[in-house]
Amino acid sequence: LLLALAIGGGFSPNVSTIVPAALMKELCKDFDISVTQYTILISLSCLPNIVFPIIAGMLADRIGKGFVLLITQEILLLGNIFCCVASFYSSYPLLLIGSTLVGIGSQTFMVVIGAIEAQWFKNKETSLGLALDTSFTYLFTAVGYWVLPSLYQSTGGLQWPFLLSVLVSGFSVLCCIPVSLLNQLAVPDPKEGSQESPAIGCAMIKKLGFAYLLIIVAHGFRAKGQSLFEFVSSGFLQDRFGFSGETAGKIMSIPYVSTAILMPIAGSVIYVIGKKPFVMFFAIAAVTACHCWLSLLDNGKERYIAIVPYSLYSIFLLVMVSATWPCIPYAVDENVLGIAYGGF
Repeated sequence: LLLALAIGGGFSPNVSTIVPAALMKELCKDFDISVTQYTILISLSCLPNIVFPIIAGMLADRIGKGFVLLITQEILLLGNIFCCVASFYSSYPLLLIGSTLVGIGSQTFMVVIGAIEAQWFKNKETSLGLALDTSFTYLFTAVGYWVLPSLYQSTGGLQWPFLLSVLVSGFSVLCCIPVSLLNQLAVPDPKEGSQESPAIGCAMIKKLGFAYLLIIVAHGFRAKGQSLFEFVSSGFLQDRFGFSGETAGKIMSIPYVSTAILMPIAGSVIYVIGKKPFVMFFAIAAVTACHCWLSLLDNGKERYIAIVPYSLYSIFLLVMVSATWPCIPYAVDENVLGIAYGGF
């Protein structure tokens, strides 16, 4: 039940972030902004997350993961409302505010829900539990890349895509209310346990350890590279290979469809064979190779061959995620699990 509700909670951060990614050119046209202004928009959704996920993780360890989870969803809902209103008035400043709130809410949500799931699934096939969550979330994202460009074409504006994002965000808030209550009932307060949670600050950070530092460095380069790639993919596929907006959206859905299908299998296999650090290293190298291959393809003549590295990229990406996230509960103490995922 918790996993199903957590999956529903994850719909909002995914659809909220793919609206500007899947409709990059359309957004620039409707708001009459340049590519530089679009880049600023994306940057404002990313820059606050240098700090806010760590703060959210610390607060989750101190005042309760369920409470902080609801706060992140409310920030997401507020950000989506700002973006929706901005789409009706073509207001770039409102869009900047909404995008910033969406960025803060989506990343802090991933921190807190990851800590909750790791706590629930530790020593119970952690890889499979987290993989199932990611699988359904990515499947929903893939549907978004198919639906959003078509929705824009049929309605002739960004109002309905952003309104859909608001509705999904409201649904996710409803899913997270019972998750918060269930977590509060099932997981004892750290203050009542045998091990006291360290105070917020350097003492808490020191408890993370060197193994965690290595994991976060590997994950950080992969995650940020993936985010930047996805935000420019739609424009890249249209400008470099001449695909239409709808076709570009369908190609961009390939990684998410592949991940949704194969992630549970990858999670189970990695749980059985172990060797997560070696799997992580191999996956990072393979993802990098796919990026290089895609960048070297000739525009026009090899347009459909681009689907091959795009598909391989998705497979190696899901292997990377399946190996990385389950490492955290084993690398750090349970009472700093929130800040550990906050560092991600």
